[in-house]
Amino acid sequence: AGYAATKAFVNSWSQALYGELQGTTVHVQTLVPGPTDTVLGQGAIAGVKGFDKLDRVEDVVRKSLLGLVNEVPVVVTAKGLYM
Repeated sequence: AGYAATKAFVNSWSQALYGELQGTTVHVQTLVPGPTDTVLGQGAIAGVKGFDKLDRVEDVVRKSLLGLVNEVPVVVTAKGLYM
């Protein structure tokens, strides 16, 4: 419960900062990655059905940077999640 609550707080806070900092040179983005090909990502999907493919780090970073350039406040690379 604490983990999920923390994620919700960070998402809400980031979106509030995004709104407050509009028109400045500071860009705020919430990145919601799915299982990613990192040590943490490999451990997270171990034995979980339906997660047989990890996203490449390069693809997640590319999508995040594209979102920053286009001033998108929330970038979701996790498959099957919608925000």
